[in-house]
Amino acid sequence: MQFIKSTIICWLPLLLTAHFSTSAEAAQTSSSAVPRVVFVLDNQAGNYLPILKGFREYARKHIGRLIRVDLVNSQDLTPAELSRELSGDYDLAVTIGEQATRYVMQTNKTLPIFSLKVNQAELRALYKASLDQKRLITGIFRDQPFQRFAVLIRNAFPQYQRVGLLISEQRKTLKPLFDDVMQQHELEPLVNIVRRNDLPQRVLERLAQKADIIITVYDEEVYSQENIKSHLLTAFRHQIPVIGVTRNYTDIGAAATLYTDNFELGKQAAKQVLKKLDLSNQVLEPIYPETFLIRVNNNVMHSLRIPLKDTDTLRQAVQQATY
Repeated sequence: MQFIKSTIICWLPLLLTAHFSTSAEAAQTSSSAVPRVVFVLDNQAGNYLPILKGFREYARKHIGRLIRVDLVNSQDLTPAELSRELSGDYDLAVTIGEQATRYVMQTNKTLPIFSLKVNQAELRALYKASLDQKRLITGIFRDQPFQRFAVLIRNAFPQYQRVGLLISEQRKTLKPLFDDVMQQHELEPLVNIVRRNDLPQRVLERLAQKADIIITVYDEEVYSQENIKSHLLTAFRHQIPVIGVTRNYTDIGAAATLYTDNFELGKQAAKQVLKKLDLSNQVLEPIYPETFLIRVNNNVMHSLRIPLKDTDTLRQAVQQATY
């Protein structure tokens, strides 16, 4: 049996404590009334520690509540081994990443799942399918809402009208939503779809010839660690600014990026998980991240001759917009 790192988070009126124990030790002290949540991740989950810290930080502020949190790394576990790890009478699993989410789905057919770090096209499909299966799969989209991108463009890049989006066939369900949002903000949507035998670089070249600005989404078929930098260089050669989806995008050539801090994501996850545990019969739809940050690459903006605006001012404008 794989060692499980467990955390018991206790809230008392005068004392806040966090206890770490093995699952066996925690089982001896836990009460049947104490909700039990298991975090499931794999080696592709990235730096998940800020998410856990945010989860605990939010939980500690709920005086008088008690919740147990276990942590399981599903990597290298067989389905039978993971099934045993998840058989501990848990109320809910918080999965980090698409691979971990699908692994839990396959090995435990009844445990409700709250998923993080899964793109909106995939999570929407999983949620819809779970309604028919009477097994809740919900969570927080990895993506930012398109409305935030539209408002950011209106404020930081007001001279640009034609907004490009490059997506794979697996993400083509995003096109109607993207088109609708851009048109609501009086922007012209341009979508190029990368099909199975296409080279993303060539499709991007065609998009860059038509668009004024390009926004990215989480799409492993189009944007990978191996090609992101070359995509940004292609756009820069065409003098097209790109808005990225992680902080690192601005380090390698994006004009700006719109993203959510993992610590804040963990806090929002705790808020939603506690809501689900308190309202066990209520179906919670997947939602977008509540908080976000904007980062601008001043050098790229200067090279593209785009006037700079204060990031706090931009964030406030996006925050105040009605979605």
